[in-house]
Parts: sequence; structure tokens; C-alpha cells
Amino acid sequence: MSQRAGPCRTASVAVVGAHGYSPDLAARMAQQQQRDTRHHRGGSNGSDSSGSSSSDGGGETGVARHLARSYGDRAPAVAALAASGDGSLGRRLVAGHPVIAAEVVYAARHEYCQTACDFVARRTRLAFLDVDAAEASLPAVTRLLAKELGWGRWRVARELVDARRFLDTFRV
Repeated sequence: MSQRAGPCRTASVAVVGAHGYSPDLAARMAQQQQRDTRHHRGGSNGSDSSGSSSSDGGGETGVARHLARSYGDRAPAVAALAASGDGSLGRRLVAGHPVIAAEVVYAARHEYCQTACDFVARRTRLAFLDVDAAEASLPAVTRLLAKELGWGRWRVARELVDARRFLDTFRV
């Protein structure tokens, strides 16, 4: 006896981050960041804290686009975290990729990220996109996770070894 499946129950269920998302979210975030930067500097020079021009796809616009695509309506929370404190959380983890330090902190606080491997593979997928960049990001990732999760030196050292070993599996 075969039964027919009923109507799809999840067709109209939005994924996390979709509820307040709009296609112009990245542009709105980049504009807000530029306004905030000008306010803090007392002027405007068209560059972000890393010196990247906002029009080259790498400065505020590139990071904002990445955050909007990765976090949806939660992207402003990550951006606010990046803007808090001394601004170091707004820095890119590695050149050439829009992944910023605030994402590590956000992942630990809100997404139950518990390891460096988890961050570079599952949270950002940097391990799949650029193994060398993922490896270059590991010292910063482990430092940030250590601060958030209360790791000692031994755990940091173990995380670095485990993550490097994991990344080696991506190399031919």
C-alpha cells in the first residue's frame, strides 16, 4: 500500500536570517558603515580601516555584501559587533577575503562554534574556498575563540594543531 505525500509543510518557512532580509541590505549596511566611519574620523576619505576603497568591492561594500549574504537579517548584528570596542573586530582575518574577526566572536556567542575547524569549515567555508587563507587565519581565529570560550594555552595549541591537520586533508 503506497501513500501519497501531503503538501509540503516547509515551503513557506523562512530560514534563519530571512525574516528581515531585503536585497538592498548590503548597500544599506555599507552606507551606514561609511556614515559611522566619517562621523568617527570627522571627515571622509572613502576607505575602510584596512585602507581598501569602498568602490573596489573590497572595502565596506565587499564586507557588507559578504555579511548580508552569509547572515541575512542578522548581518547588522555582526556589523555592530565589528564596530564595537577598538574596531579590531572589523578587520579581515586574511587579505583577499571579506571574512572579519567579528564573525568569529558572533559564531562563538550565537552559533555554538566551539572549534577553529568548525569556524573555517562550516561557519565561513574558508577551508573549502582557499586552504592557504584558512590556515593563515588560524592564529586570529584561535585567539578570538580562546578569549570568547575561556581557553587556556594548551587548548589554543591543540586547536592550532588539529585545525592545521584538518586543512592538510584538503591539500593534494
